[in-house]
Amino acid sequence: MTNIHRLEERPKLVDLAAFGRAGYFQDKSIFANGKELLRSARFIEYDQDNFQLDVCDCGIVGCIPGGLVSLRRHNDCAIIVPAAHAILDGDEEATPPAFIYELGPIAFSPSVYATLRDMVPAFPEHSSLRYLSHSEVIVCNQLTAPGHFLGNIGMAPTIKTDLVLAVSDGELSKEIASLEIALGDRSQRQLPEHSRTPDRIVEFHLDLPGYPVWRGLGYRKEKPQLLIG
Repeated sequence: MTNIHRLEERPKLVDLAAFGRAGYFQDKSIFANGKELLRSARFIEYDQDNFQLDVCDCGIVGCIPGGLVSLRRHNDCAIIVPAAHAILDGDEEATPPAFIYELGPIAFSPSVYATLRDMVPAFPEHSSLRYLSHSEVIVCNQLTAPGHFLGNIGMAPTIKTDLVLAVSDGELSKEIASLEIALGDRSQRQLPEHSRTPDRIVEFHLDLPGYPVWRGLGYRKEKPQLLIG
């Protein structure tokens, strides 16, 4: 997960001749931490299930495929995540924007999200956002886990146990079993508990180049839960 600290508006004049149409219009792109987040802030059509974040310069939603996301609530933050439910339903155009693959879920503190809403009035108040569902947390982890440790995005999660060298806390076999339990529920129910700080976090040390560490399993009151981070 990447926390956004800085937002920037960059006005632009769009020449519709490039799209076989006459005229011009004013628009603006939104950059987050120096990377382009929204190509066109003017034409965002927010929907609480999912919406296209990467709208074509021509202003027509769906003109270019993909770029679908969901806007959710996590702790006190607003968070942009892949459109998991559409992905799980087999929608071939539900692919996330490229920056999601690079940065993972994108999180905004309350003050930064308020700034984003000033820039993109289509976005709702933080209090009206849905909490992440369990299936959304799974898809986020499949997206960010090194070496496709939990399988490919949108597929039934599968733990690649042969990649696990060690865990930071507890017995390896027990923590893998706990992870299987945490992955077991792929429901779409909202889970506010994902927004609560776990009592402890288990690190999985993986047998991959650079020996990366995955920190997606936590415990709260000794109950295993998936984390997003």
